[in-house]
Amino acid sequence: MDWGWTVVEPVRLALLDRRFAAVVARWPALVDALVSRALRRSRTLAFQLTLAQVKRVEDRLVLLMWMLAERWGTVGPDGVLIPVGLTHETLAKLVGARRPTVTTALGALSRAGRVERIEHGWLLHGEPELMSDA
Repeated sequence: MDWGWTVVEPVRLALLDRRFAAVVARWPALVDALVSRALRRSRTLAFQLTLAQVKRVEDRLVLLMWMLAERWGTVGPDGVLIPVGLTHETLAKLVGARRPTVTTALGALSRAGRVERIEHGWLLHGEPELMSDA
């Protein structure tokens, strides 16, 4: 099986193996923090499975953007800022679509006043609802 990573921001990774588990067992608070992160990852995977079931690319993008906003967004007077400069290509990979389709969908979302590409990321306007419900 082949797999890879696409890094959009600087990141640090660590391999947490059995030897690490034996050592870290001495610090329950650290184990608790690691389990919390594992649960967050589990919820992210469940979200990705749900996202894959959504038919419209616009709706997938809205769901993805609000999930990113929940984790990294900051509320401001103009909307919710997602301070991550995700390209159309990266967004396409995240929602399981082709880049031209994502570009078209983002154009529709922009014209509807739902998302705006700004210098430092994306700005979300309105409430987290699907386009088909709008």
